[in-house]
Amino acid sequence: MTETLRVDGQDALLPHARSVLARKSGLRMLVLGDSVAAGVAATSYRRAFPWLWANHLRQKHDSPVHLINLSLAGMTSGYGVELAEPAATDHHPDIAVVAFGINDQRHSARSWRRPRSWSQSVAVPVGRFRDNILRTADRIRRRSGADVVLITPCPLPGQVDNELYRAVILTITEETEFVLADVAAAWPADAKDVLAPDGGHPNAAGHRIYAETLCALGL
Repeated sequence: MTETLRVDGQDALLPHARSVLARKSGLRMLVLGDSVAAGVAATSYRRAFPWLWANHLRQKHDSPVHLINLSLAGMTSGYGVELAEPAATDHHPDIAVVAFGINDQRHSARSWRRPRSWSQSVAVPVGRFRDNILRTADRIRRRSGADVVLITPCPLPGQVDNELYRAVILTITEETEFVLADVAAAWPADAKDVLAPDGGHPNAAGHRIYAETLCALGL
């Protein structure tokens, strides 16, 4: 059964991808991200947000959309930097989605091997996260000419830094041509119905929020 997604419109965004869809020449969509973008806990890949958005565009424009999802569980924004250039060169995307942040802000576990002062260190500090996201998006854009969408990480239970990482994405999209998909702003305050039992991933309902946020870009 086909999912029906709530959509909105912003006609000025994503001009390259819009022109490809208008020509019906086959849109190539690249996704780089972590376990959420890979579809973990979505019950099936066809309920994960990359597939939902790609399929929405297929139906809306009656045009092929080729989804290249190179996302991998456990990855931080450093993975995006590493993969951006070869992925853009090899796959020639028309649009790219960059979705990191959840693993970047994970705090180191306290153990007898670690001094107490290290217990609050994060995997990727905010400043480095900003640099990684910028480098990832810029490399994709320069190598392929693709439009680039940056997704803010959804807030998860126990996170204390999500708003800082969200602010990085907001600032980048305000200062560049990259496009914002602000999932964090759309996330419900009471998230129990949109999280998987592990509390660390969106469930199928959570993936719909991601997909509807992308649909609201109006492509």
